[in-house]
Amino acid sequence: MTTITTPFSGGCACGAIRYESTAEPVMMLHCHCRDCQRASGGPFSSYVIVPTEAFKLLQGSPRFHASPSEMGGKTRRGSLTAARRS
Repeated sequence: MTTITTPFSGGCACGAIRYESTAEPVMMLHCHCRDCQRASGGPFSSYVIVPTEAFKLLQGSPRFHASPSEMGGKTRRGSLTAARRS
């Protein structure tokens, strides 16, 4: 199992979105549902779930959508970078 040390940071492949988390992940997963395949353009999407209060957006402004097939911040290349529960 992979261990993530805190704080950790990341972002999209093109660099438009950057974030940081000051808490350890609550959960890490890969989702293979059709909505996630469409959103990522691949066979699955990977997620790291952290507490809201520990998450800080450092650069960019992801777009958030209500429907599962549109959930996330899509960058110029279409990769899914963030999602949140409403």
